[in-house]
Amino acid sequence: MTIEGIHIQNLLTFASVQEFQEKDFVNTQAAKFPIDPQRYYPSEVFTSILHELFHKLQDPHLAYKLALNTQLKSLGLIYQISLLVTNVQEALQYLNQYLSKSYPLAEVMLFKAKNPNRVQLKVRSTIHDPLLSRLIEENMMLIMYMEILAMVRNPEGIILFSEYEQYWDSTQNIFVEKNDFTGLDFEAKLMAHSMDELQKLHLGSLLSVFLSQMEKKKSSGKESDLVQKVKTILLNMASPYLPNIEQVSRLLNKSTRTLQRELQAEATSFRQITNELKINSARLLLLNSALSIKDIAYLLGYSAPSAFLRHFKKVMDVSPLTFRKRKISS
Repeated sequence: MTIEGIHIQNLLTFASVQEFQEKDFVNTQAAKFPIDPQRYYPSEVFTSILHELFHKLQDPHLAYKLALNTQLKSLGLIYQISLLVTNVQEALQYLNQYLSKSYPLAEVMLFKAKNPNRVQLKVRSTIHDPLLSRLIEENMMLIMYMEILAMVRNPEGIILFSEYEQYWDSTQNIFVEKNDFTGLDFEAKLMAHSMDELQKLHLGSLLSVFLSQMEKKKSSGKESDLVQKVKTILLNMASPYLPNIEQVSRLLNKSTRTLQRELQAEATSFRQITNELKINSARLLLLNSALSIKDIAYLLGYSAPSAFLRHFKKVMDVSPLTFRKRKISS
């Protein structure tokens, strides 16, 4: 059984923000291979890192944190799928086909629920190790849930299940009930729901600017380790909207106050870091998209267009519209 390198790379990226480096996994199968995200490797490479990571962290909710830390890349896949399909049912089928080839450690199956108006999506691991099965199933369940959230605006009535234990994350507003299977339960009519064109435009625009900033961040060595980790999590957790400090702190296994204090010692703050990402994103959106100023303000999470205008002008010394006109004319 083989697995695509991108999934192994995602594990190592998460490990890096947890104070681990690739050399910390020298006793795993990963030590035998340089990881290329587009190549395929024996599945043991992935499972050995996952097993080692769990034992290093001893975090029973590791599966959920891994899923949240790969939201941006998951959204990139979801966006590509959304260009090919007309509704949620087709999107789930495409995603399942992709995963069966690139991540054959779990199977995703759709069933009719006892209630004829509802559908169940069940995730079942294809490996026999109980610990790894749980991590893989809960991780995949949350990724499927995030796909539906990306395609359907404010979906109602989706229930998350785990056959292992109940889980509640107040920072993400995620509640998982204990049941006899791991997966989702939702209204059947949701399967026919389509992703509107404006939603696709917004998702595609934000994905491109966030991904470009991730590439730029990789080549920058000027920032402290902590600031780089915060930026990595901010971009990786984008849904596509940037997470708040409580969500980032949780993934770093720190209290909000501790993270604030550590950033202050680095002569910066969480707000400064997010504002920098927002301004860089705004510049890219102004130059490379036809989105209106109002849409850009909404996408970047400003309370109102006027708040975006004030912040942009304060940092750039020109209004967003003037910035766009000057760059286009030059």
